[in-house]
Amino acid sequence: MFPELPESRTLLAVSGGVDSMTMAHLFETADWAYGIAHCNFQLRGDASDADHDFIKARALYNGVTFHSITFDTEDEAAKRGISIQMAARDLRYPWLEAVRQEHGYDFVATAHHLNDSIETSLINQTRGTGWRGLSGISERQDHLIRPLLSFTRSELEDYLRANDIAFREDSSNAKDDYHRNRIRHHVIPVLRSINPAFERTFEKNLKIWSESTHLLEWAIAELKQRYVQKRGDQLVIDYRFIEDHRDAAPTLFFEWVSPYGFHPDQLTQALSAAGKSSGAMWYSTTHCLLADRNAFLIQPATSERTPPVSHQLEKAGGRVSLENGLLATDVFDRPAEFSFSLSEFEVELDAEKVQFPLTVRHWREGDVFCPLGLGGRHKKLQDFFSNLKLSRFEKEQIWLVLDGRGEIIWVVGHRPDDRYKVDAKSSRLLKLSFRAR
Repeated sequence: MFPELPESRTLLAVSGGVDSMTMAHLFETADWAYGIAHCNFQLRGDASDADHDFIKARALYNGVTFHSITFDTEDEAAKRGISIQMAARDLRYPWLEAVRQEHGYDFVATAHHLNDSIETSLINQTRGTGWRGLSGISERQDHLIRPLLSFTRSELEDYLRANDIAFREDSSNAKDDYHRNRIRHHVIPVLRSINPAFERTFEKNLKIWSESTHLLEWAIAELKQRYVQKRGDQLVIDYRFIEDHRDAAPTLFFEWVSPYGFHPDQLTQALSAAGKSSGAMWYSTTHCLLADRNAFLIQPATSERTPPVSHQLEKAGGRVSLENGLLATDVFDRPAEFSFSLSEFEVELDAEKVQFPLTVRHWREGDVFCPLGLGGRHKKLQDFFSNLKLSRFEKEQIWLVLDGRGEIIWVVGHRPDDRYKVDAKSSRLLKLSFRAR
């Protein structure tokens, strides 16, 4: 199971109970290199201190390096508003890893066994879990290993008695204060009465669920390559995955999107809006999710949550530095041989028609202008963008240039306003140019 252990140095997490003392004895008997680490969580008064002294004495007797730390677990739980068990776990594992790195151990080993894994799976199912929670406790997580997972609690107890191994009894294990203890004392005995080989049957289930987890993770990653694209800081999820994998779509969507902090209820709403409510948006603390025409778009939260940004150009010949580029202006007499710029990011207008100062900003609801080529007819900017099939995110990146009257004279990169176009009478020209960063 762990063929590298005979040639490795392992840090054993030892509490003093049946499980961890059995693990320590197995390492000692195998003559493998190991050290012992103990956390005193100060949850049982003098008994906690006695556990520490007992383990330290055993380590010294066997000539094994002993590492220990004392935590104020109740205070930590109160400060963070979490359970005692969660606080103890969050304190324990980082410290064990720090000791491993500092003292050159190859692994950290905990004494979790098959019953622990079964209880974890049952707890997860009781609370509500995704498919990952079915398979209980994993045998290996990076440098963390659990070498006793294939043994039941009763098998470890039998080994302990047969080898006359001293241990410390944790009185809290007999209480029903915790979910795990209630499952251990009341649920599992009933299941065992139905199937005397319950643990071994459940072990097979855990193995099947673990294998299924690996298969699902592979399938989700493969399908992600087909339907999800990364474009700069934007994630694009093609709606086709919903039709192609209708029954699995919620799971796929959750796996692809949940790392960006969205709540499952938001993702359910988004799936319902796909292809129906173009422009609908949902926010996490860091990102924005947009239901566009043919795809979901995800990007870091936009400026929509911050005050609108605008820049002023007081006179011709000035420049303004924008978040994503530079806008420059220039006024000149119309030359005898004049031709319009062919770049979509440069435009020439009639300087006599433009009133300074100019304002540069993003679009707002209700903006209208007269697109060049429509004969001076007004058009809502929202409709203009819709005709171009721009997403909400793309719209938010587009800059508008307005003159001193507040009229849009150029939708940067797309279209100038017809009212400011150069005609046969135009003698002075205003050139606007945008250079992206």
